[in-house]
Amino acid sequence: MKKMMMTGVFLLLMISGTTAYSSGDADELVDMAGVVGEAGLEVAEWHYMEREEMDQESLLNLVEDLKNSYKVTVERKEKSVKYIFVDIRKNGTITEYYTVILPEQEHAAGEFTAVLEGSGWGKDLEEVYQSKRKNVAEKFTKASQRFAWLSTVESGIMDSDSFLHMLENELDFQHGTTQFDNVGNSKHKKLVYGYIPLWTQKFTFNEAPRNFQMAVTDEGSGSVSYTLGTPILIHEY
Repeated sequence: MKKMMMTGVFLLLMISGTTAYSSGDADELVDMAGVVGEAGLEVAEWHYMEREEMDQESLLNLVEDLKNSYKVTVERKEKSVKYIFVDIRKNGTITEYYTVILPEQEHAAGEFTAVLEGSGWGKDLEEVYQSKRKNVAEKFTKASQRFAWLSTVESGIMDSDSFLHMLENELDFQHGTTQFDNVGNSKHKKLVYGYIPLWTQKFTFNEAPRNFQMAVTDEGSGSVSYTLGTPILIHEY
């Protein structure tokens, strides 16, 4: 699995088609959660991340803006200063935080990252998420990269082939490729890659478009769980 993670990081360099989010765009996380619900599965946890490389002036403006609304922590390192902004309001649904990395080297670009994350899913939470995502998007430009992923509660009600069939019907899943994990005691049965044309971001691999990845995990006793991500999975699963 660590090898797959390294491959995923490498692919970040090839992701294209990134655009600023607007209310008319397909929302990848909402789409994935919708298919999970249609399958009779439950969302265990979910994450949305947006990040962008920016010049120092833009980053300093963000620091000034964010420190008025969020609790800030500053970490000073040898070659950079990292600002972490956290929404400490206890709304009980979504965790929201931002990081700004400012390099010490003059004129060098830094990085701005925003994260929304939570557990479970439902209509009320979806509305809060979409409101927060719109607020996040206003802080970025068209050069940003977006990542979304979620995991399901383990269940025995739907096998992976049936779930993939649902993806084909609901999201027009295409160019599917399956990689089986044959490592000794690994719980991961297989990894699935493919392309969903509703979503704007993509990369090309072996001459085929890609913007979806799913890990199928054997939970024992006939139960499996799924981890879905776009355009790639960028966390441990």
